[in-house]
Amino acid sequence: GTLSINASGGAVLIADTGNHRVLVFETFSPASGASASVALGQVDLTSSAPALAATRVSSPSGVVADPTSARIYVADRGNHRVMTYSAAGALSTGAAGAAIGQASAVDGSANRGGAPSAATLSGPSGVEVAGTALVVADSQNHRVLVYEGGSLPATHRDATQVLGQSSFSGSTPNGRRFNQPTDALAVQGRLILADTANHRILIYNSMPLSGDPEPDVVLGQADRVAPQSHRGGGAPAATLRLPPGLATDGTRLAAADSGNHRVLIWLSIPSANGAAADVVLGQSSAAGILANAGGAPSASTFHSPEGIFVDSDRLLVADRDNNRVLIFTG
Repeated sequence: GTLSINASGGAVLIADTGNHRVLVFETFSPASGASASVALGQVDLTSSAPALAATRVSSPSGVVADPTSARIYVADRGNHRVMTYSAAGALSTGAAGAAIGQASAVDGSANRGGAPSAATLSGPSGVEVAGTALVVADSQNHRVLVYEGGSLPATHRDATQVLGQSSFSGSTPNGRRFNQPTDALAVQGRLILADTANHRILIYNSMPLSGDPEPDVVLGQADRVAPQSHRGGGAPAATLRLPPGLATDGTRLAAADSGNHRVLIWLSIPSANGAAADVVLGQSSAAGILANAGGAPSASTFHSPEGIFVDSDRLLVADRDNNRVLIFTG
């Protein structure tokens, strides 16, 4: 299972969740069947056991590389932390610099064995860099945390902002707020969130750095009042079912609609609630909802896609239950 893809600085990084590692391909255009150069979280490229250490991870589900700070951030979901790596050090030693959400790199309890706070995490699934802020989808606490301190965190730092809960101690799923958010996306001053178990995508037109504001746009639902999969009906291009992954090239917005075994693409970032996607990949029509479109895996079908990445001429999709990453060009 693969939950996250990120490409930056001439490399492609893939959170290979079921093998408990992050694979680094040191080419921006890997060919079919290409071998990774480095496996973060394992001692070599053939090991796959989860563990708790500065050099190990458990079910990593999100990864982002920031070329400005030369750091890699990994949402180490099974160890309830975010690991920070120096990009150069990661490629040579595999050791992380710090564990955000834990007291040390050898602690791995959900919420540090207590209640949620600004210092803890529980099952973080997504991680994103927004300027000098780090954004973490703290999935099992049903919240999104923002770490803003004038620079990106290189060592442990308490969160400065919580979205989806009234305080840092809250962790209740709520249809009006969040239910298992899994991914965050920062683009052109906006913050876009995959509110997965509420079957929707939330768009904030400006980065929320104080309070807990309402989002400006909701996709997959007509509004924020009563979220349902498929809006309680079928699966046209305006509905979602368990969307876990987001990507953008600055103009288009792409979402992995995992429960419908498809990828949706909006040709511009929507400004209206419930906007229908312009493109549906993985199904023969917008009404299709079957894994592999009801047949065998092919170059145009998905089975529970999760991670996704897009740039000007490529789309990378982590096709989780087919155990592969598909690369679309042009």
